Amino acid sequence: VIDISSIKATLQSNYTLEDVKVVEDINPDGVDPDEIETDIIQRHIDMAVDTNSWRDPEEIGREKMIEAQLHSVNRAELADLQGVGHSVYSEIDPLHLPEVLFWISARHGQGELFVALKSSIIGLFSRVDMKKCLQKQAAYHEARIADHEADIAYYRAVIDKHASIIAEHGAKIEELNARVALMGDSDENVTEGMKTHDSKRRRVDG
Repeated sequence: VIDISSIKATLQSNYTLEDVKVVEDINPDGVDPDEIETDIIQRHIDMAVDTNSWRDPEEIGREKMIEAQLHSVNRAELADLQGVGHSVYSEIDPLHLPEVLFWISARHGQGELFVALKSSIIGLFSRVDMKKCLQKQAAYHEARIADHEADIAYYRAVIDKHASIIAEHGAKIEELNARVALMGDSDENVTEGMKTHDSKRRRVDG
């Protein structure tokens, strides 16, 4: 009812059967029915015939693909029953993997998504354009350099501004010190002149 030997086979699996039951004498060699897992067979048949009730062959094929091929437990059981040994991801174009992974996550949850990622990781890496990846990394580092160069330019402007202020204050200090020096010489001359004047007055008075 669901052929998982290939994706194409699954999509084209029988979509007309509506009621199939597994009987206990399915094994003519007399092996215990439990050993051939008739319950698993019946469960997958029930899922398939229930899907067949949808009538639209395309929708039926897509649903069987999602439930049988893209669910790790279901596929493992069917693969064991049908003797299929290859991974379904070997048939999927890496360009379609993101969409496939989306459907797995949406329909089967994060646990199945994790299993799918482990199984398809090589395919995902194969679609990475290494040249573009390296170019993006280079562009990132160029942007970081530009940011730091802008910071350097800013701080250089700040340093130049403060250096100019320091130079201005230094010039003021030199000017003031020069004036102080001149004023110091004038005070000494005035003091000496006053002393000479006082001596002359004392001689005249005497």
